[in-house]
Amino acid sequence: MSRSKLVLCMLSGAILGIAYGIFVIPAFDTLLSKVQLFPAYGGKSDFDFRSSWYLLGAIPAFSLIGAWIGFQAAKRIATLRYSLVGGLVGTLIFAGALNFLNKTVGPLSVELANIGYGVSVLAHITLVVVGVIIGLRLLKRKTAQ
Repeated sequence: MSRSKLVLCMLSGAILGIAYGIFVIPAFDTLLSKVQLFPAYGGKSDFDFRSSWYLLGAIPAFSLIGAWIGFQAAKRIATLRYSLVGGLVGTLIFAGALNFLNKTVGPLSVELANIGYGVSVLAHITLVVVGVIIGLRLLKRKTAQ
């Protein structure tokens, strides 16, 4: 494998990871708009806190996950499909969990709502990573047979 192919795949994956964070995640917010998630009693200060978690935490994490998927795809293109499906399944599980926890999350206090938002960002990133890992393991198991 040439170094230029590896760099190109990783860079493309990182860019797609950023796009995923910017476009796909807000789409889930739209789908879950009926659900009252993490009340923002503090107004602008809550928005600043939450946007910093998202912009400085989630977007770079999705970029790194995308670069990792690109690295795997540079070695073997079949890993791309399994990794992407695994990551999307992780996101769907996360969205389902938020929908399920709606009644628990709605009445949280200001401090707990912001902490809950931070924990949810970390949980989402973790579920995407777990989904990618499971996708890669499934491919490895499939090709070993």
